[in-house]
Amino acid sequence: WIEIVGIARDSKYASLSEAASPVIYLSLAQTHETGVTLYVRSAGAAGPLIASIRREIQALEPHLPVPDTRTMAQTIVRYQLVHAMSQRAPSPPRQC
Repeated sequence: WIEIVGIARDSKYASLSEAASPVIYLSLAQTHETGVTLYVRSAGAAGPLIASIRREIQALEPHLPVPDTRTMAQTIVRYQLVHAMSQRAPSPPRQC
């Protein structure tokens, strides 16, 4: 048996450029993941919430690094920048 811990009607799982599709989420105990992303939705300011979540993660697992925290807006801007830069990459020099 499997335990489903979340369901999304329309999610972009791997990339913002992919079509949205239904996704189920399994508990970490049932899947082997080398990296984990935690998304949190809040109506409040991100700063205090990020600090609180970081404290809770460290309380559960003191040796677990939490290296990269950012808002969804920052994530989207970062993706758009990388995508735009890859579209404008210079062509390799031509040999004469």
